[in-house]
Amino acid sequence: MSKSKFTNTARESTIATHYEALLGDFKRNEASIMAKLEAAEKQAGSAKKEVANAMKDAVDSTEAIRQWEDHIWPIEKLLETNSVKSLELGLTTE
Repeated sequence: MSKSKFTNTARESTIATHYEALLGDFKRNEASIMAKLEAAEKQAGSAKKEVANAMKDAVDSTEAIRQWEDHIWPIEKLLETNSVKSLELGLTTE
């Protein structure tokens, strides 16, 4: 049986050309892609900061409410501070 030699030169050339084209596209677009990625990263970071700030505000407000004591004051003290206008009307202004 005779062995015939086939060359892969044409195939290798096609693959190399395709690879070079892909690599060239990447190199041309790399700066644009990186700029988009950096912008997305900054946007995500600022969104995290907004959530963190909102959570801090919520915790601070909750802490302020927790420190309210008027619900345990005697009625006389409530009447003195004008929190309650009268025993009959409660907080209304009439």
